Amino acid sequence: MELKAFLGKRIRVVVDTHIATIPTRIFTGEIISIDKESFNFMDKFGKTILIMNKDVMRVEELGDEVNGNNG
Repeated sequence: MELKAFLGKRIRVVVDTHIATIPTRIFTGEIISIDKESFNFMDKFGKTILIMNKDVMRVEELGDEVNGNNG
């Protein structure tokens, strides 16, 4: 998946956790930097998370909605 197009934009990332009881995690925020096999992601709370590219299941670009309800 080409993540450079999402650099600096607000996105939602669905990540495979490899845990049977919690198969996926969803993070909302933006990509800070991209390496060959991983990228640094800052979530909406300001926490930086290292995500492996191979674990990304889906990426969605978010608009300018407020709290997800456009209002």
